[in-house]
Amino acid sequence: MPDIDGLYIGGGYPELFSKELSNNESMLKDIKDFHLDNHPIFAECGGLMYLMKSIHEDAVVNVYPYKSILTDRVQALKYTIAEVQKDNIISKKGEVFHGHEFHYSKVIVDAPQHDFAFKITRGKGSYDFQDGFMEKNTLASYVHTHVAAMPNFGGNLCISAREK
Repeated sequence: MPDIDGLYIGGGYPELFSKELSNNESMLKDIKDFHLDNHPIFAECGGLMYLMKSIHEDAVVNVYPYKSILTDRVQALKYTIAEVQKDNIISKKGEVFHGHEFHYSKVIVDAPQHDFAFKITRGKGSYDFQDGFMEKNTLASYVHTHVAAMPNFGGNLCISAREK
C-alpha cells in the first residue's frame, strides 16, 4: 500500500458481502502486510469483523484468530461508556469516551490471545465487558464513537501514523 500511513476501517455490514470480501485476496494480503509492517489500523464494528479470521466461514484478513458470526438476535444495542485501560493508537490510559453499539454479530473468543484497550462500563463490548482488540499497531472495537466524544482520536491516529 504505497503512500498510505494509516487505515481507518469503518462499520457497515461486511456479513452481507463476506464472500466478495473473502475473494479479494490482494486486498486481504495488502491489509495483513500493512498490519505486519506495524502501520496503524483502526477498525470499528464491521471493520472489526473484517480483521478477524473469518466472517461466517469466509476467510478475511486474519489479524485476530477469531471467527465473527452473524446471529439471529441483536447482540448489543445501547449507548456505551468505555474507559481506556491501555495506551493505544487512538487514546491514552485513563481517558473515558462515549459511543454506541449496534450489531447482530459476535466474535467467538474462547480464550483471549490479545490485550484489550477498553473496559466497557456501560454496554457489552466484544468479550466480558472488554473491547478494543490490540495487536501491534492495530486496534479493533465494536464501539462506534464520534470525534466530538473523543476529541484526541484524529490527532492520536495521525501521530501513530507519523511515528511508524
